[in-house]
Amino acid sequence: MKNDKFICPICGSTHFDHIICRTHRDIFGIRCTRCVKYVGWLPKSMYNDWRNGRVDMDKIKPSKDTKVYLDILQFFKDRGFRQLSAYTLSNDSFVIRLDKQTATNKDTGEKISLEQFVEEMN
Repeated sequence: MKNDKFICPICGSTHFDHIICRTHRDIFGIRCTRCVKYVGWLPKSMYNDWRNGRVDMDKIKPSKDTKVYLDILQFFKDRGFRQLSAYTLSNDSFVIRLDKQTATNKDTGEKISLEQFVEEMN
């Protein structure tokens, strides 16, 4: 599906799927179909307004996993990295792959674990 109001904060896509929650019938989910990392929740009473494009992104409550992922992205952006894709960040010296949990030195090609890289940054 596509909605003019939906823009994934992770990858920038405007395409999404709906998720019907089996445990909480009073909410429905919105998941980005491009990166699949973004999941947000809305009350079911807003479903028709959402489908008709009358609900902005600030009304969507991101899932806990999505919040953590957005915090990780912001952590690296604050340290000068730019986001190349939903999983890849880069600066002048390193390329970070969040899906593989590695940081690669551009000059030497050496790969280190993301945890070790973050410890060395601080």
